[in-house]
Amino acid sequence: MERYTRILWAGMLLASCARVLPPEGGPKDETPPRLDTLQSTPPLKTSFQPRQLTFQFDEWIQVRDALKQVVISPPVRRHPQVVVKGKTLTVTFDDGEPWRDSTTYILSFGKAVSDRSEGNVVPDLKYVFSTGPVLDSLQAEGRLVDAMTRRQLEDVLVLLHRSPADSAVTLELPAYFARTDKEGSYRFEHLREGQYRLYALDDRNANYLYDQPDERLTGLEGLVRIGTQPDPFPLLELSPPVKKARLIAMDSTREAGRTDLIFNRRPAGVTVTDGFTGGPVMRWTRDTVLSVWQSAGSPMAWIMVDGDSIRLPGGPDTLPFLTVTPVPVIQGSQPPNAPLRFVCHPPIAFPDTARIRVHRDTQALEGAVIGLNPDGDTRTIRGVAFPEATVTIRFLPGALMTLNGAIQADSLAVGVTVGSVNDWGTLTLLIDRLPEDTPVLLEIVDSRGVPVTSPMRSVGQTTWRILLPPLPPGTYEAFVSLDVDGNGRWDGADHYRGRKGEPRSAHLLPALRGNWELEVPFIPEWAIPGE
Repeated sequence: MERYTRILWAGMLLASCARVLPPEGGPKDETPPRLDTLQSTPPLKTSFQPRQLTFQFDEWIQVRDALKQVVISPPVRRHPQVVVKGKTLTVTFDDGEPWRDSTTYILSFGKAVSDRSEGNVVPDLKYVFSTGPVLDSLQAEGRLVDAMTRRQLEDVLVLLHRSPADSAVTLELPAYFARTDKEGSYRFEHLREGQYRLYALDDRNANYLYDQPDERLTGLEGLVRIGTQPDPFPLLELSPPVKKARLIAMDSTREAGRTDLIFNRRPAGVTVTDGFTGGPVMRWTRDTVLSVWQSAGSPMAWIMVDGDSIRLPGGPDTLPFLTVTPVPVIQGSQPPNAPLRFVCHPPIAFPDTARIRVHRDTQALEGAVIGLNPDGDTRTIRGVAFPEATVTIRFLPGALMTLNGAIQADSLAVGVTVGSVNDWGTLTLLIDRLPEDTPVLLEIVDSRGVPVTSPMRSVGQTTWRILLPPLPPGTYEAFVSLDVDGNGRWDGADHYRGRKGEPRSAHLLPALRGNWELEVPFIPEWAIPGE
């Protein structure tokens, strides 16, 4: 009996020391916790500089991702401490954090607070107070898109600065901030009347400052006015980061006549300035490696990379040429009745068309018109892509010669599968209301955002008709941009250079089906008044 009593007391002692847990069991809870306002810090207080706020709920709660979800506007430099105990949430501010005079603050909890049992989030949990005698009550809203893709951007900071200086966004915390939702919309509340600078910032280190090279920033020219009946802000367009592409290294040891340029990131544009008599061949062999081939004996050359000149060595004339046989490659099924395109490595200089033979299935195509035309780093063969045929292209010895002088020594054969007309469609674009005095750029991408053609350029025509090469069935998107500076590429905004983003519009094209001939007319958004 005495032994049984000792075990019973030990069990009771352990039970009394156990961690208290919320009750379990019963029907599934689908109701979020409710705030008990009588036992919580009173809201909407004025002349208030709190050091601790208390929020009491009707059930056990938890807090997740407090550093990101629990934010205060205007922002503070030291994040408050958020502690949960049972049904009580406590927010404690750092004693060294000064409050701004006569300022309305909004403490937002986002999706941080939920119940312990089912994770039901408390929606729109906020606490508003003022350090001055009144609560500011004005509102303002707007939208944000990606300047390049024209898509809505979610979870991007939008800032209001009282200082008119351009440097304020790098040195000072904003007066107010908001975040964009899934539709790219944002909304400010509890604003004070006045004039502000408006910015959108892709803040990578969560400090509300533009201070990282990979951060994106945009803003409106001049000041915006917050009044009693404010109109929506103009559309904000967030451009890519302006971190400059730098040449890290230059390597000319891999192959005679070839120079590899290694960059810290892929430049926006690369153009040749002079020095190439026979035409350069440039190819991105890796994402940040640009390989440039020069003909033997070519003079010193310069290329422009994002506006900076890079000097290349002249073509080799004393180094022994590497005997590398050029290998032509044709990838995937080819569209019927269209030029066959192939790429050689190393790039070829002067193909001998008399040494090229074409067979359809097993029959030689006597008298076929074979034209080989340069197209960047590719070559094309015309008049041989018959529908639903297997075509073999034979390159006899001596048909191909590389830029560095190496001649093909052995016979090569490349097999090509030509698709059915039902596997490809024809797309024609008709773009209207274009300016006569500014070049226009056109880019076409597939549903994955992969370019399907090289960028195209038009100058001096108000209506542009473009017949695209045969495309597989699918959905495509067209981007039309004004090339204001004439550099052959679209440029986004640069805050510190005072450069505005070039006008750009996106157009989702109707779905293309096999054996369709589709013509799509449209007008760029930037050419429509009021857009």
